[in-house]
Amino acid sequence: MSHVGARVVHPVFGRGKVVGVVAGGRTWTVAFDARPGLPYRLNAHHVTVLDESPRGKPAVAKAVTVPTSPTTTALAV
Repeated sequence: MSHVGARVVHPVFGRGKVVGVVAGGRTWTVAFDARPGLPYRLNAHHVTVLDESPRGKPAVAKAVTVPTSPTTTALAV
């Protein structure tokens, strides 16, 4: 899962946006709001991803149940 574009917060630098992901996702390049022209490369565990989904709730996929019957057969193509 790519975090590019995600809003994050750092305890010292404040809020920012992930502009790049390197090292297999362990290192993120973040442009902080205070200095957007000077992105920082940080370990991903040093920042917290903010939940900015509509209504402040994370998007959750709902499970869909598909009825099955013993007479269902696969179609040959």
